[in-house]
Amino acid sequence: MAGKRQHYIPKFLQRGFLAEKKGKKEFAFCYQAEGNVFKTDIENIGVGTYFYSELSDSGDPTLDDEITEYEPHIANLVKGLRGLPHGAQADPHQVGDVLGHLAIRSAHLRGSMSGAFSQVLDGVQDFFSSDDQIASLLGANEDEIPAPVVDGFSHQLNQFPYIRSLGIPDRVLTRLIWMCLQERQQEFADAIQDQLAETIHAMKSEGPSVATRSHKRALSESYRAEAWAKKFAKLDWCVAKTDYGLLLPDCIAIGIHENGVPYPVLFADEEELAIVLFPVSTHTLLVGTCSTIQAVNAISDFNEHAAMCANQFFISAQKNEAFSELVEVIGTRTTSFFSSVTSEAIADFWNKNKPTVVSSEDQLSSGDDQNSTKSEITQYCIPVSLSGFASNDVAEKVQAQLVAIIENLASVVSLRRVAGISIVSAYDEEKQIYEDAPIPDNDVSAVGVVTSYPEQNDGFIKHRIIIRASFAEWLISDQEYEVRTASALIVAKLFESAVLDKVEEVFPGLLSQAHGSWMTQWLFSSGYSGVESYLCARLGGNSFPEHKEYLEDILELRLRSAAQEIVARRLDYREHGDLDQLFGDIAPHLRSVLSASASVVALAETRSTPTIVSSSLDSLLKVSGLRSWIEKYREDLELIWARYGRWQNANELTRLSAHVERLLFQFGIVMWENEDGKCQVSVPIATDAVALGLTPVIEHDSAN
Repeated sequence: MAGKRQHYIPKFLQRGFLAEKKGKKEFAFCYQAEGNVFKTDIENIGVGTYFYSELSDSGDPTLDDEITEYEPHIANLVKGLRGLPHGAQADPHQVGDVLGHLAIRSAHLRGSMSGAFSQVLDGVQDFFSSDDQIASLLGANEDEIPAPVVDGFSHQLNQFPYIRSLGIPDRVLTRLIWMCLQERQQEFADAIQDQLAETIHAMKSEGPSVATRSHKRALSESYRAEAWAKKFAKLDWCVAKTDYGLLLPDCIAIGIHENGVPYPVLFADEEELAIVLFPVSTHTLLVGTCSTIQAVNAISDFNEHAAMCANQFFISAQKNEAFSELVEVIGTRTTSFFSSVTSEAIADFWNKNKPTVVSSEDQLSSGDDQNSTKSEITQYCIPVSLSGFASNDVAEKVQAQLVAIIENLASVVSLRRVAGISIVSAYDEEKQIYEDAPIPDNDVSAVGVVTSYPEQNDGFIKHRIIIRASFAEWLISDQEYEVRTASALIVAKLFESAVLDKVEEVFPGLLSQAHGSWMTQWLFSSGYSGVESYLCARLGGNSFPEHKEYLEDILELRLRSAAQEIVARRLDYREHGDLDQLFGDIAPHLRSVLSASASVVALAETRSTPTIVSSSLDSLLKVSGLRSWIEKYREDLELIWARYGRWQNANELTRLSAHVERLLFQFGIVMWENEDGKCQVSVPIATDAVALGLTPVIEHDSAN
């Protein structure tokens, strides 16, 4: 009848490794992984409380009852195998039945399952400790939203009737939500990691019980282990008698691969398995081999390999220094096996989802490519016209400084797109020649000192730069700050031409020709100002140390202006319903915000400093819901710079059009293309409910 203490290494097997016998008590030496070595009754070795099953209240046979009933058959087989002489052939079917049953019922298998479970969880937690990896797995850095995310968002949106009433397609709402999530990747990653840590902690505590249930279930289905018995029966078995003592590991037997690496017998790969070593007594080893394999070396190394493959302990009839030294290696092979399996699985998963990292080789260099354009650049003549100076002497000095700036830049970038430079006293009047409409009074350019305008000749775009004469005189000022300021702003405009040339060189016609639908083109043209400003600022580097505070002031000014003007134009749109007028009114403000934002983040990236230094601007961005956005904008712009001039697809540039949509959304305007390819706009009434003194009951949209 089964009892409370149930042996997973049966005593009939342990009796082959007895150190002594006193009356009914039978003793063996137990060597534990913790370093303990002691002699004890085998009644206390390889035993667990209700290891297989608890006692039956109904009287029905339990798993332990069934195993106990089967044991005499296996014990008789073991007795017969021990009695075979050295070199004798053993019946493979008998060995298969014995080894299959004893190996699968052991605590080694259960403990290994629990340990493997824990290692897998550790691997998962380590895997998700990478913020970039979480973003990559979720597709947060991709332009296309993963299908499961789309489905999840659509399901969640059903819980908000008001949002559904707006009539905005799911794909548009999902894209907008996705943009916001991309901006808050760190918060999202932190939340996942915190939740995962709690879950893994709870799962680890359940690991042993999960392993126990799984092991019991497997044994209840087949404690005779017929499948394993058949595998072991395929080997050629013989008996090896040794003149030295053998140990019995808690994994019962070990398997040796063709490369000589040992494994617990149940973990060995059947296709690579060469030898199985199964000790049945202190001096008797059953050796199962393929016909072409010699087992001599494997037998001589058995004790060391067996200790390595054990999980918690091994037993022996002897206590000696050699066995004591083997305590240090107990469990090392089992641990390394599961570590390897876990690492390979995690690594495979990682490699399939690895975030793209731009190599340093892709960074802008000062190598042969740039030198090859130097002769062409320096030979190019840039017309310069000067007026508005107090004397010819001043004009000549300004011109000399301007020429020096141009010559220095021409050594590193192309300036062939500069149509000419005009220094004028009537700055505002000169600008009107090139402008279709005046720049709004609240734009910094209205009180500007240098600007540029595109000219197109036979499809070839160039920039004409206009400089206020009084500002140009700063180039020859006695004040260092004035010289640096004038130089920096003029250089920035020259860099615009260099960027224009590089973009058109890589993607001819991208900036000079219309591409895609009206909406696609409008978004790109509006968003390109930020790309241009960023690349210009990165080309300029850290040439103007005081520029950070100045740029942040400009960004704050433009954000406040955009918030005021776009809201006003949005309200006007409710009256006139003219989509072209709405987009024409708000585009300059969107461009100015993107351009100023790009300049701020470019300087921060150049100096490796926080994006925002000004507490006033930081507060404004938070209130505007754009604090996380500007960090995402910084990341996306830096990806473009990292491959400057080496872009492979125009999408690398056009994908930043999404930031225009993001700003529009923040200002209460949602745009998309309908099924007919027309641009449709939704301005939810709730965004202007306060200004209109209304309760949000309807939604206004139009199509173009």
